Amino acid sequence: MKSFAIIACWAIAAGVILYAAINPHNGIVWQSPMSALGVVLIGAGLCKHAYDKQKQPN
Repeated sequence: MKSFAIIACWAIAAGVILYAAINPHNGIVWQSPMSALGVVLIGAGLCKHAYDKQKQPN
């Protein structure tokens, strides 16, 4: 049950961040092309970090 609560909290946090990024009225992605590029680079960095962490031997 504890792991479900942690996953639920992370999902809520990710949803709020995603909503703030792509909201059509005030979202950061719609402010300028460079902010959209920044969001993409942050996402790519997070994916690379997760991939590297997954590849490490235990």
